[in-house]
Amino acid sequence: MDARQWELLVAVVRGETIRPVPAGFIVDSPWLPNWAGRTILDYFTQDEAFFDDKRCEYRWILNRGEDLVVERDFQVARVRIDREDVPVLRTENTKRGYEVWCGGDDLRRKLNRPVKVEIEIRTKKAKSNRNFSVYLVYPTRGLDILFDYRGMNFRNVKEVTFFAGRHPYPQVIREKGKSVRIKISDEEWIFPNSGVSFIWDV
Repeated sequence: MDARQWELLVAVVRGETIRPVPAGFIVDSPWLPNWAGRTILDYFTQDEAFFDDKRCEYRWILNRGEDLVVERDFQVARVRIDREDVPVLRTENTKRGYEVWCGGDDLRRKLNRPVKVEIEIRTKKAKSNRNFSVYLVYPTRGLDILFDYRGMNFRNVKEVTFFAGRHPYPQVIREKGKSVRIKISDEEWIFPNSGVSFIWDV
């Protein structure tokens, strides 16, 4: 991607009208829809079946399996809007999945204006899976991912990053035998289809 193509992409993300209309291709994996309980046809023709809900700001797809206990293995640790904490109002299992509702009357004054949203998630993964991935589906500004494996006796821990943006190489901080941290500055945009996979031997 050259500088001109980069500026064009940024303009599209900002919602500007571009002439002629640019086109692009997304190469994706066919296992995702069945994994999430949808048909492949729905996945390619009805994006809203997965992600469109005006009340939902964030989604996390968990592996299914006998060892999964959502309330134990997934936690919204903190939500902030414009650096102010937003309380968790309720959590529940619904037909759409495990839902965490956050809010407060103070947020009414922020309606229909740009805000900075920060979400801190803690989740667990069975060590026998040997793989943990984080995949972004929305444009995101900055991130901080900590893969903490202290006490797990993992061997050969590696990270494989795939970030799309002006600076596609994140800062990687490794503490041998403890953790790997992936950081991108809050000033940097990360585009959809970006993420990281952590792999290990047991």
